[in-house]
Amino acid sequence: MAPILGIGSTSLPGVHDDKGDASGRLAMLTGRRAPQARLGRALVWVVIGGFLALAVVAMAVGLRDPTEETFFVTLRNDTGRAVVLKQCDVTCNSFHGQFELRPDESGPVNTTASDTPNWWMVRDASGKTLGCLLLRFDHKQPGLVVDISHTTTCPP
Repeated sequence: MAPILGIGSTSLPGVHDDKGDASGRLAMLTGRRAPQARLGRALVWVVIGGFLALAVVAMAVGLRDPTEETFFVTLRNDTGRAVVLKQCDVTCNSFHGQFELRPDESGPVNTTASDTPNWWMVRDASGKTLGCLLLRFDHKQPGLVVDISHTTTCPP
């Protein structure tokens, strides 16, 4: 009588390792892998875990909310004449936006506590540059009021 499904035979049909023998039969019958396969699988999970850990650390360190450091500063026109305030880009040759303040009028502007320069050019109604205000802070200062008359030389 012939063996059924290889039981009692010396090998299972089509189950051979790279040497051509039937040593893979035990793995097929028991569901266990050879030690090298388990080691390889464990190594893959260690590498994946390492990448996930690095990703979590990178997110915790590098992905802060940029608005977290933002706060309002009030600019007060104490010059006695109307002025136009223009928020400078990297240099004061291009601008993000502008607004006008009449004498004794005030207006809030956003700035940051990340020790980043935030320049505001001050011009009179005729367009003459009166100077620039530097808003640069290393911590939040809620309720801060800056007088327009405290201008300095504009950056190049």
